[in-house]
Amino acid sequence: MTLSLAASLGLAIVAEGVETPAQLRYLREQGCPVAQGYLLGRPAPIDDLETIVASGGVDLEALALPV
Repeated sequence: MTLSLAASLGLAIVAEGVETPAQLRYLREQGCPVAQGYLLGRPAPIDDLETIVASGGVDLEALALPV
Protein backbone atom coordinates (compact mmCIF):
# COMPACT_ATOMS: atom_id res chain seq x y z
CA MET A 1 0.00 0.00 0.00
CA THR A 2 2.79 2.44 0.85
CA LEU A 3 4.49 1.72 -2.47
CA SER A 4 1.25 2.43 -4.34
CA LEU A 5 0.70 5.66 -2.44
CA ALA A 6 4.24 6.85 -3.11
CA ALA A 7 3.93 6.00 -6.80
CA SER A 8 0.61 7.84 -7.11
CA LEU A 9 2.20 10.91 -5.53
CA GLY A 10 5.29 10.68 -7.74
CA LEU A 11 7.54 10.06 -4.74
CA ALA A 12 10.61 7.86 -4.57
CA ILE A 13 10.70 5.26 -1.82
CA VAL A 14 13.58 3.44 -0.16
CA ALA A 15 12.98 0.24 1.79
CA GLU A 16 15.11 0.18 4.93
CA GLY A 17 16.27 -2.73 7.04
CA VAL A 18 16.58 -5.34 4.29
CA GLU A 19 18.43 -8.28 5.83
CA THR A 20 17.55 -11.34 3.74
CA PRO A 21 17.42 -12.21 0.04
CA ALA A 22 13.74 -13.12 0.50
CA GLN A 23 12.96 -9.62 1.76
CA LEU A 24 14.73 -8.02 -1.19
CA ARG A 25 13.00 -10.35 -3.65
CA TYR A 26 9.59 -9.51 -2.14
CA LEU A 27 10.27 -5.77 -2.34
CA ARG A 28 11.29 -6.05 -5.99
CA GLU A 29 8.16 -8.06 -6.77
CA GLN A 30 6.13 -5.26 -5.18
CA GLY A 31 7.83 -2.64 -7.36
CA CYS A 32 10.29 -1.16 -4.86
CA PRO A 33 13.47 -0.40 -6.82
CA VAL A 34 15.66 0.93 -3.98
CA ALA A 35 16.60 -0.73 -0.71
CA GLN A 36 19.19 -0.55 2.00
CA GLY A 37 20.13 -2.76 4.89
CA TYR A 38 22.65 -5.29 6.17
CA LEU A 39 22.08 -7.55 3.16
CA LEU A 40 23.39 -4.86 0.84
CA GLY A 41 26.05 -3.29 3.00
CA ARG A 42 27.10 -3.10 6.62
CA PRO A 43 27.83 0.22 8.29
CA ALA A 44 31.40 1.23 7.49
CA PRO A 45 33.76 4.05 8.39
CA ILE A 46 33.78 7.00 6.02
CA ASP A 47 37.42 6.24 5.23
CA ASP A 48 36.24 3.02 3.51
CA LEU A 49 33.76 4.78 1.22
CA GLU A 50 36.17 5.27 -1.68
CA THR A 51 37.08 1.56 -1.66
CA ILE A 52 33.42 0.48 -1.47
CA VAL A 53 32.38 2.73 -4.37
CA ALA A 54 35.40 1.77 -6.48
CA SER A 55 34.63 -1.92 -6.00
CA GLY A 56 31.13 -1.45 -7.41
CA GLY A 57 29.34 -2.01 -4.11
CA VAL A 58 27.24 -5.15 -3.75
CA ASP A 59 27.20 -7.90 -6.35
CA LEU A 60 23.51 -8.83 -6.58
CA GLU A 61 24.33 -11.76 -8.85
CA ALA A 62 26.45 -13.21 -6.05
CA LEU A 63 23.34 -13.06 -3.86
CA ALA A 64 21.50 -15.10 -6.53
CA LEU A 65 18.92 -12.34 -6.97
CA PRO A 66 17.49 -11.03 -10.21
CA VAL A 67 19.12 -7.76 -11.13
